[in-house]
Amino acid sequence: MRRTKTVALLFVLSLIIFAACEKKRDSTEQMKEEAREQVESAQKDIQDQKEAFVNDMQEQLEQMDAKISELKAKVEQGSESTNKKLKEQLDELQQQREKVGRQLEELKAKSAENWQVLKEKIDDNVDSLEASFNSLKKKAGLG
Repeated sequence: MRRTKTVALLFVLSLIIFAACEKKRDSTEQMKEEAREQVESAQKDIQDQKEAFVNDMQEQLEQMDAKISELKAKVEQGSESTNKKLKEQLDELQQQREKVGRQLEELKAKSAENWQVLKEKIDDNVDSLEASFNSLKKKAGLG
């Protein structure tokens, strides 16, 4: 009888341990699932940030294209001696703009995790492009 009680007790303890292990496994699986969801959410946030940046930069470049075209038209109306120097600077400005455009295309191809470094370069180059434009506009007597 004592042996039966011991076996029964061991059996009950085994069931309790098994249930606890099962619960722990379920908890671990739940934690893994939550972690996976958080990673996916963070990746989506990064992708959304990248897309917003690309859209903003494209809009800024379109505005810069319009400004450059307007400045070019005004420069061409000026005197020949003034125009030569300004046209050279305008060509340099256009090259700067094209560089930013190429970098933006490169950024589009980057993975969401690797785009931040190039983003900083593009930000710096857009600032430089804007400063060059303003300087040239001032030299042309338009600003």
